[in-house]
Amino acid sequence: MSLFSRLKATMALIFLISLATSATLMSPHLGTTHAASTSGTLENWSQVGANPQHTCVNPAERVLSPSTVSRLTLAWSYTTRSEGVSGAVVANGLVYVADLDGTLSALDARTGSLTWHYTATSALESSPIVVGDLVYVGSFDGTVYALNATTGALRWRSTLGGHIYNAPTLVHGVLYISAAIDTRRLYAHTLSALDAATGKLRWSYTLPGYFLFTTPAVDRGVIYVGSDAGRVMALDAATGKLIWTFAAGGPVYAAHSVANGLVYVSTSAGGRTLSALDARTGKLAWSSLIDGESGFGGMAAIYRGEVLIGSNDRGLYALNARTGTLTWSYLPPDGNGGFFGSPAVANGVIYVSSYGVVMALDTRTGKLLWSYTTGGVIYVPTVVDNGMVYVGSSNGTFYAFALLQGSWEKQART
Repeated sequence: MSLFSRLKATMALIFLISLATSATLMSPHLGTTHAASTSGTLENWSQVGANPQHTCVNPAERVLSPSTVSRLTLAWSYTTRSEGVSGAVVANGLVYVADLDGTLSALDARTGSLTWHYTATSALESSPIVVGDLVYVGSFDGTVYALNATTGALRWRSTLGGHIYNAPTLVHGVLYISAAIDTRRLYAHTLSALDAATGKLRWSYTLPGYFLFTTPAVDRGVIYVGSDAGRVMALDAATGKLIWTFAAGGPVYAAHSVANGLVYVSTSAGGRTLSALDARTGKLAWSSLIDGESGFGGMAAIYRGEVLIGSNDRGLYALNARTGTLTWSYLPPDGNGGFFGSPAVANGVIYVSSYGVVMALDTRTGKLLWSYTTGGVIYVPTVVDNGMVYVGSSNGTFYAFALLQGSWEKQART
């Protein structure tokens, strides 16, 4: 995975070391599942950030709350044959897990048992997306796959070329996905719009920078995307025409979040800076330095007037979404605040990971309510859906947590 490590720069070196360690120690074996309570209303977390705006919020969650989340326990785990899990989404009772081995697996959300799997031609380095009866995912060799979400049968395949590192976004029948294209001298970004039914190219736009790290955010017919060249751009979703651009002052690695007329952008500008931009004009509304280390991190969650975001070295923050004023902050007891993955928020609880620990905190106060230590480092987004919490680790294991009911066990085969 040397290209992968180059892409992720300094932080990915740690990732690569942890992946190499887990690959040495891990051999494929049966995962374990435990019966769990999932009696909530069925809702989907079918794409990165939960929706095209990347607010990272599940408004339908009712089972888990600040009063119940402390009773979360491991419901099941699924061990892949990969060095690490790239990401996952939940839809229609299935969890779709992508891994660095190039395998997309569909697991029963309640039990973790394998329903089907599909092997791509190269590594899958980001989360898939499920819309309707299709699941879409991009691979390292620049191929986009559309598979039947129930059976895994290939519907269509489209080759963009270059390398795909980011999850796509789908709105109104159009799939927006970015790729790094090798020009033989250096890489160029391309943002492509594909017909979701056929895979045919509608338009493409070349972006500045060496690699493009952000999954496109889409809101009200506008795409928001950033690059390591320090640019944030707004494009017309129908035509790809540039609407505005913003000089961020440093590389943009995390996907943007859009809510209430503002675009929230995390940049490495003298450290990790969170900026709020006017969605129509791109003008700066406010900015706040949240991290003294220039590095990578997850996107922000927007919930009840607050921006919830983790940093590489200073913990987890809640900021007023309109002003950027700090509401609360949380740093783990050991002082290591490496919140690399994107959070998930539902029913008054934020679920987030710090190094190898997945945790739940009260969104009003930042009080720690629950935590679980995995066997690796967590760089991927956390997902909460229908009374369960899901996250993947660099040890190649995917974890599912729920409020325990019953004691029977079942094996989930890799």
